[in-house]
Amino acid sequence: MEDIKNINTDFAVVLGDIVHDDLESVPQFVDAMNGLGHNWSYVLGNHDFDRETREPVLDVNYFSEVFNGIRVIGLSDEDGDRTHTGVIGDEQDQWLRETLDSDPDKPTVIMTHHCPVDRSVTSFDDWLKDDIDEYNIVLWLSGHAHKWDYDEDINGLGFDRLKITSIYHWGWWFADEQQSLLFSVEQIEENRSTITMEFRDHAEGEWLRTSDVTGIHVPTLIAVILTLGLAGSLSYILLR
Repeated sequence: MEDIKNINTDFAVVLGDIVHDDLESVPQFVDAMNGLGHNWSYVLGNHDFDRETREPVLDVNYFSEVFNGIRVIGLSDEDGDRTHTGVIGDEQDQWLRETLDSDPDKPTVIMTHHCPVDRSVTSFDDWLKDDIDEYNIVLWLSGHAHKWDYDEDINGLGFDRLKITSIYHWGWWFADEQQSLLFSVEQIEENRSTITMEFRDHAEGEWLRTSDVTGIHVPTLIAVILTLGLAGSLSYILLR
């Protein structure tokens, strides 16, 4: 956490599996995030629910933030499904549609715990097939898998997908430990910007080459880079 404090960021997001079914861990998590010195938010994953009651241990949270012309949307799992499919409720689904409809052409990055295109987020199935072309979704970021993976134009849906790794794991799952993603946008000319995603090893306090990051499939050595017709600049760190 000390390394994260020292990175110059505008906002931090935790992409689920925050407390591993343990309500008693919630105050510790909130205190740690408040101590970062950054604005922050979270989405729920499949482990953020009481093991017996299946009630969420944190509020079901979803959000939309706009940073210099780029809309960032976060969506939570709502049912603690152990089949790892992910479900959002009717209220959250309606909110998502209304948020996107308010400015369908705005470049948008969506963040969820489960990726919506492989056994995940079942309520998105029809929406992805029927409505995705109505909006300018350029990137989908997800957690859950414990390791990096990157796909361009996933399943022909028109956006790239990046699965990020774990900030911590319990040793029983193949994972990249104490790593996160720095997501930044730099304006390179009028109405055109480059999104750069860099990988950080917090234990060593070092930026990683992609050859050092398990499971990543990208042609660049230092970062995943997308060039888009956007404007503005921001710094964005993701934790899992």
